[in-house]
Amino acid sequence: MIQKVFITKYALTSGIIECEMEVRENEKSCYGTPKGFVFLTGFYNNDFHLTKDEALKDCNSRKDKKIISLKRQIFKIEKMSF
Repeated sequence: MIQKVFITKYALTSGIIECEMEVRENEKSCYGTPKGFVFLTGFYNNDFHLTKDEALKDCNSRKDKKIISLKRQIFKIEKMSF
């Protein structure tokens, strides 16, 4: 069934991509050609969401995980001595 989806896979680089795609709920997947993509593409599991609220929650979660990862990297680099 074709419906509006919110793709969050590239949220930290491109933001939320909102588009119409074929959704297969039994597989938790969607297929189509979102704006900016040249080929038919599939997204699975938590890479896309059916509501804007779910997409925003996922984006905030991805952002928080990335911040924690970057803080760890900064801490590691600051501990280095040459």
